[in-house]
Amino acid sequence: PPAAGPPDRRPPAPPARWHLAVSHEGIAGEHWFPEAGRGVPGPGIAAWFEQGIARLSHGNRDRMIVTFCLSDCWMSWNAARRLRAMGYTNVWWLAEGLDGWREAGLPVTRTMPEGP
Repeated sequence: PPAAGPPDRRPPAPPARWHLAVSHEGIAGEHWFPEAGRGVPGPGIAAWFEQGIARLSHGNRDRMIVTFCLSDCWMSWNAARRLRAMGYTNVWWLAEGLDGWREAGLPVTRTMPEGP
């Protein structure tokens, strides 16, 4: 499978800014880390993602983590691979993503990016 996310025709974001950090529909209880699933995230994004996951999992690398985006989004697949490389052992990729969640008639809510 490809290692990069969907094509992005916008110019690169300035340092410490994200293209995808606009509030959108999501699944209640999710923790959203914009740009963490890009093929090669910037060093600040990668460190922020790793620290955020460590905080949320309380350091438990066996805690279940589910990654998702939109249907068949490679960024969530990349995030899952990145988590496995960090030593997390119970990582799942929801390939159907938010689209599949909606199609199943499950509730969605507004979501915001995880804070720095």
